Amino acid sequence: MKNILIMSCSVLALTAATAHAGNFNQSELQQISPLSGSGNNAVISQSGDLNIAGSDGALGANYSGKLRQNGDMNDINVDQDGHEMVRDVRQVGNFSKLDVNQTGNYAPASTTPSGFVPNHRVWNVKQKSAASSTGVASGDANDLDIDQIGEQNVVASVYQNNTMTAHSSATKNVAVIRQDGKWNGANRGSVPPGPAAPHGARLVQDGHSNDTNVNQAGERNNFRLVSKGNSNIIDLDQTGNENYTRSTLKGDANVATYIQSGDSNDILSTLNSGSNFQLKMGQWGNSNSVDFAGAGSNGNIYMEQRGATNSVTANSSGVDQHIAIKQEGDGNSVDIAGLNGPAINKFYVLQDTNDNTVTVGTVDGSYNRLEFIQTGAHNNTVDWGDVNGSNNKLFFTQDGEGNLIEGRVGKISAGKTGNSNRMQISQLGNLNTTYANVDGNNNTIQVQQGGDSNMVDVSQNGNGNSANVMQGAAPLPAIHTGAAPFSQSF
Repeated sequence: MKNILIMSCSVLALTAATAHAGNFNQSELQQISPLSGSGNNAVISQSGDLNIAGSDGALGANYSGKLRQNGDMNDINVDQDGHEMVRDVRQVGNFSKLDVNQTGNYAPASTTPSGFVPNHRVWNVKQKSAASSTGVASGDANDLDIDQIGEQNVVASVYQNNTMTAHSSATKNVAVIRQDGKWNGANRGSVPPGPAAPHGARLVQDGHSNDTNVNQAGERNNFRLVSKGNSNIIDLDQTGNENYTRSTLKGDANVATYIQSGDSNDILSTLNSGSNFQLKMGQWGNSNSVDFAGAGSNGNIYMEQRGATNSVTANSSGVDQHIAIKQEGDGNSVDIAGLNGPAINKFYVLQDTNDNTVTVGTVDGSYNRLEFIQTGAHNNTVDWGDVNGSNNKLFFTQDGEGNLIEGRVGKISAGKTGNSNRMQISQLGNLNTTYANVDGNNNTIQVQQGGDSNMVDVSQNGNGNSANVMQGAAPLPAIHTGAAPFSQSF
């Protein structure tokens, strides 16, 4: 084993370079001083197998090296060709940059959890802003760029911190991660990986005005992102089958876009809090799923799926949130456990073709607006539980045969009801059915059916309620179908 130690303790610009050819090489770098050295540059080039830039404590005391830079405008560049690792990297300062390029395709001996050995690894990396000794504003612009080509690549436990309170493109952290191959992340065995999976990919950004760009191409890749701060921008693109994305967002004015192309992919998105956010999730293929849980206010959430047997599950507890779901294909489903925000939420679902379902648990609050449209097909179903509260509006449109709409409006709890709710239903075609139960006072329901052998069953409990049912082949009054509560596209 070769062990190279490079140390620099000067505030002047320094360059350190080391090159290794062969196997079992290790490089250690320390550019640190009490004055926080600045303007340093380190280049590490390793070719062969089982080389390490940094440390791997699991291999014993002989592998206790590390890459350390303190100060502003420091740069580490690591180029590895083979079965390699970059581990235990710390850059403390501003305008620091870490570039990692790992190539080569080490044939994995096993893809099972017990025999799994990653091909390339970037592990335990931290970029942290600090008070500047060179006049650079604290918290400024750290940069992370990782390229991995091969199979079973891992980017795990990567953390970027930005302490700036202002939102500016000049003070943002940037993370760009590109992985090309299979089992990146690494997601071996199942989708998604279990919570104890030792090699799950994870990037944490803490601060404001950060940029994240992740691109994974291959199969069974996974990525986890935690973003805490304001005005952050996130773009994640996964191409292939059985990929998994998990994200947690917290903060204001954040914009996130997740796209998956392929089959059997999964997105798990959690919105902890914040306002004025925009979240878009797109999946192109079959048997894909989106699971969304969100809080916050005055935000837009858009989910689109193109293909068959795709699913969306969601639970929202925000205020003034606009949520839109669009599905194109057969056998798709939307399952909403609850829309539990207090007021002014808008929820829109558009499904096209056959055998699609929408299931809604409980909708709480007032002045909410829900719209469900199922077009151009047959055997579609909308089944909602209780819409609780007052001054809510619900619109349903089904075009085709053998469709079903069923639910209740105005029931809050024992002895309590909602008032002044409005429900409007249109079913165009034959053999369609509507079951509706309305509780409370001054509620309105309108049902329009055009075609043959349709059925309506409406029950009203309370005072001052009205029901208007029209059936037949004659032209129907115009039904509200409206646009989505906000305009989105990919």
